Amino acid sequence: MPDDTIGIDISKATLDIHRLSDGKMMSFSNCPAGFKALSKFCAQTTVTRVVYEATGAYHGGLERALGA
Repeated sequence: MPDDTIGIDISKATLDIHRLSDGKMMSFSNCPAGFKALSKFCAQTTVTRVVYEATGAYHGGLERALGA
């Protein structure tokens, strides 16, 4: 599996994801169930970095989930 970068655009309701290696795009809910689905998506490759736009307070839950 290639090393990979995941880009995330965060909004109140959604996390819009782009995987650099293959250009795959997905959208997940910005909630615990969405964080779990995002984790499964990221497990498909070796993620070396996650880049995201911190928008207001909407990135806090994602940060806690990624840190766990």
